[in-house]
Amino acid sequence: MTKQIKADMMLLVVTLCWGVSYLLVDISLEDMGSFTLNANRFLIAFSVAFALSYRKLKNVTKETLKYSIILGVLLVFVYIGATFGIQYTTLSNTGFLCGLSVVFTPILSSVVYKKAPDKKLTLVIIMSVTGIALLTLKDNFSINYDNLLGDLLSIMCAFVYAIDLLVTERAVQKEEVNPFQLGVFQLGV
Repeated sequence: MTKQIKADMMLLVVTLCWGVSYLLVDISLEDMGSFTLNANRFLIAFSVAFALSYRKLKNVTKETLKYSIILGVLLVFVYIGATFGIQYTTLSNTGFLCGLSVVFTPILSSVVYKKAPDKKLTLVIIMSVTGIALLTLKDNFSINYDNLLGDLLSIMCAFVYAIDLLVTERAVQKEEVNPFQLGVFQLGV
């Protein structure tokens, strides 16, 4: 199997797992609240990561801890948006709208770095906004107030995740920030 086929297969597996995760969160929300679910997810993830890599987490710098806190707080809002979005809109809306971070990231990057988006990105933005409209509006193109809160929370998730990605990019470029420690400690926040 060629490297390209392996890479494509891995991308397919990741996408499948990502899609299934929304269903699993929806099922989990039947037994516990959003905050409890997220607290359990991150407590378990942090505990396992900390236990398995305790030696690598010694000698953490203040800069690493600072960015871990910033990114951890951003992740709180990402997961609040996603889990509450699942509760107040359809799974398909949540999956699509949370995935808009792929569009928001280059848009925000264009704003931060003061560089206009190229023609391809502009086309993608137009297509994404059209997709949002087709997915979230009613047949007569009026606002679907039944799903509005969930849709807005899902869009918030995507927007904050785009910010999270840009802050992560900036953090890991700093020499005094250890990317591995950053990844573990943000889970603990």
